[in-house]
Amino acid sequence: MAKSTDEFKKKLASILDGKPDVVGVAFAINGELSTADVYSSPALLSNYGRSCLNATSVEAVAKTDPPKAFTAPAEEDLKNAIAAAHAGKESSRVVNNRTTWTTKDSDKLLMFETVDSQKGWVHRSYIVK
Repeated sequence: MAKSTDEFKKKLASILDGKPDVVGVAFAINGELSTADVYSSPALLSNYGRSCLNATSVEAVAKTDPPKAFTAPAEEDLKNAIAAAHAGKESSRVVNNRTTWTTKDSDKLLMFETVDSQKGWVHRSYIVK
């Protein structure tokens, strides 16, 4: 599996180079939105974005349909999906004295949000069902 994912990782590894203000990434597989991760700062994305790429590479290899060509979802589609996720049914649980984990469940997406009581939200992960 590692050898198969290397191709995806190589193609995407430098996508954020020269873009110091980016705080999130979205991945599509076979032309369909799969996941998106947004961090409260570019530094957090820089630290954790590689793990998003690794996980998505494994999923992409497993779901690849080689004979077909796909186009990326439109930016407007991504914005609409994220807005729909925020409107989902909310549940929260306290992780510790500073951290709360919130889940929002909409028809098509799940959103997981980590919130620090002193700094605000830290990470939002969006996953297509």
